Amino acid sequence: MEGLDNNFINFGIRTNDLKTIEALCMDKNFQLDFEWLKEEILKEYHKKRVNDIELSDSDVEAIINKALQKIN
Repeated sequence: MEGLDNNFINFGIRTNDLKTIEALCMDKNFQLDFEWLKEEILKEYHKKRVNDIELSDSDVEAIINKALQKIN
C-alpha cells in the first residue's frame, strides 16, 4: 500500500497529473514558472475547493487574477 500523495494533499492533484501540468508549463507556448503556478494558483484553488466544493468560472478567474496581481 502506498503512502499518502503529498501533492494531492497540498494541491488536490495526483503526482502524475502534476507532472503533466509541469510539462505544459515548460512548453514553449506557455512558458509558465511551475513553482509559481503551484504556490499561487493550485494551492489557492485546492484550498477553496476544500471549503466551497464547487467553484464557478468567475471564482477560478478571481484566483488567477489575485496571483497575477502579486507579480505586477
